[in-house]
Amino acid sequence: MAVPVTAGALTMDWSWICSGFRPAGACRTRPWGWYRVSEGETLRPYVAELVIDWLRETPDATYREVEGTLAFVDISGFTALTERLARAGAVGAEEMSDILSAVFTDLLAVAFNYGAWLVKWGGDAVLLLFEGEEHPAMACRAAVEMRRVLRRAGQVRATAGSASLRMSVGVHSGSVSFFLVGSRHRELVITGPAATEVARMEAAAEAGEIVLSPAAAGLLDSRVVGDAKGPGWLLRGNPAVTGPRPQRSRPSTRAALPPAIRASVASSIPFTPAM
Repeated sequence: MAVPVTAGALTMDWSWICSGFRPAGACRTRPWGWYRVSEGETLRPYVAELVIDWLRETPDATYREVEGTLAFVDISGFTALTERLARAGAVGAEEMSDILSAVFTDLLAVAFNYGAWLVKWGGDAVLLLFEGEEHPAMACRAAVEMRRVLRRAGQVRATAGSASLRMSVGVHSGSVSFFLVGSRHRELVITGPAATEVARMEAAAEAGEIVLSPAAAGLLDSRVVGDAKGPGWLLRGNPAVTGPRPQRSRPSTRAALPPAIRASVASSIPFTPAM
């Protein structure tokens, strides 16, 4: 299920839920069926943390403007492997899902360590939001560390062959516009100039590059900003940061997913009564 997100002059087709993504460690080492799991915890991996925070703080609000930094992270190298695995039908699709889960589990662990919100998931790309006093530096450090981790996690092997994954990143700082709309469930929509600008920066970035918008570059130490690249600037260093990741409480996630998806997710996870 996909949501077309209008971003100024561009339209990005982001997957609304983390389709096929499962926290690899939790699912593989501790099957959910072993535990009594509340519905809220079951649904949590499929709901953006930004939505969870929004429902906790201002559940009736439909618009929010956030001052922060967006990072659009796109992983390249999956296409050929996906096409080869597709020939194996459902088995190949499941194998591809496992590979995506393993790679993004490692990458998102890095992003979360720097306080990122996972805003949208789009198959082999993610849109992240960073807030707080050091949000431009946090976003850039996360991008640099994710790139380092991908050098290891991105050497993937499958029954249909192997692939070497690389990432390109666009970074933009400024006011970001979000809408949380709907009656049967609350749908998160990102729109406006900030969404357009981060998409432009990622489009300018080649594999292995991190491209900063002029607004993001202007908030960083000039020593970590490199040469011009298209409409932006290359990140050439790792900014210093000092702030910790904020701790947040967790409200119910029911309202953030369509009823059909809630039912599907719940029915796919075995429930074992507590002994």
